[in-house]
Amino acid sequence: MPDTGKHLVYAYHSIAASTLRSAGIRIALLVFIATFLAYFHFFQATKMDVLDNLIMFSKERADREKELFFPVEDNLKLAQQGITDRLEKPLE
Repeated sequence: MPDTGKHLVYAYHSIAASTLRSAGIRIALLVFIATFLAYFHFFQATKMDVLDNLIMFSKERADREKELFFPVEDNLKLAQQGITDRLEKPLE
């Protein structure tokens, strides 16, 4: 019966095995780099989209809030004018 352990050692150190090993390491490295770049691009794109939506929401809300205060400002001017008229009117 032949010794199979000796053949495994030769198979591990063969040219094909070392070529496959180095190619596998290079492919794994390329996959890692591509994954990192894709994640970074996705993260930045998502971040910019969220910030743009936040800016747009803030502007829209500021416009809505501003429109709520216009009637209050008008009422305040009317109340101020009414109080000024009463104070300027002599007592009877």
